[in-house]
Amino acid sequence: MDLAGINQRPDDVFAFSEMLLNASQQERFPYEIEVLGRRFEVHADVFSPKHLPGAETFAPMLPFGAGMHFLEIGPGVGVIPVMAAAAGAHVVAIDVNPGAVANSRVNAENHGYQDVIDVREGDLFGALRPDERFGLIFWNFPFAYVEPGTPRTPLQKSTLDPGYADVRRYITEGRNWLRPGGRLTLGLSEMIGRREMLDRFAAESGAALRVVAVSPASEQRPFDLELLEVVAAEELDAAA
Repeated sequence: MDLAGINQRPDDVFAFSEMLLNASQQERFPYEIEVLGRRFEVHADVFSPKHLPGAETFAPMLPFGAGMHFLEIGPGVGVIPVMAAAAGAHVVAIDVNPGAVANSRVNAENHGYQDVIDVREGDLFGALRPDERFGLIFWNFPFAYVEPGTPRTPLQKSTLDPGYADVRRYITEGRNWLRPGGRLTLGLSEMIGRREMLDRFAAESGAALRVVAVSPASEQRPFDLELLEVVAAEELDAAA
C-alpha cells in the first residue's frame, strides 16, 4: 500500500490498520518474542510488537529514572512498563483492552515486577485515583484517524481513534495528572497520524507540542516515529 498522504485518507488508514492487525492474529498463541533483550509473552487479541515495532522504539527515548512514578496508557503486552520498572520506576499501566491488561500482568510477573507494575483496566485516566500524580506519562496512541463513530473491537482500539476523540482527551486532561516538573508525552507517526489536529488540541488547552526525539523509518517500519511532549505554550515560545 502506498503510504504517501495516507493520513488524509481515512478509508486507507483503516485498511492499513486492518492489514496489520489481521496479520498479527495469524499466530499460534501464546508465543514469545524478544524485545530489547528481554522475552515477552504475546496473547491473542493484543497488539504485538512483532508485527509493527513501537515499544522498542519509544522505550529508549523515555527518561525513566529510579524512584520515578511513571504512567503508560495502552501498554499492550507490557514492554514499556517492564523497561521502566527495570530502570527503577514505580509503574501504573492502563489499557482499555482486557486482553492487554492480562497480557501485561503476565509479563510483569514473568520479569519479577508484579509488585512494581500496577496494571489496570480502564479508559485513559478513568482508572486513576484522584490523588495520583506522575513524573512521566506516555501513550503510543492509536494515531490512525478514522471518522467519528467508527465502531472498534478491543484489538482495533490499539490502532484506531475515531475523530481523534481519545487523544484529544489525553492532551487536554493529561497535564492534570503530572507532578511538578512532570512530563506528558505521546508517540506519533506523522505519515499515518494527523499532527495538525494534535497541535490544535494542544492550543485549545493553552499548550503546545514539541518533538523530543525521532526514529527514522526502517525496512520493518516504513515510517518515522516521533516522541512528542505537551508543554505550556509560553515554554515553547521562550525556546524559539
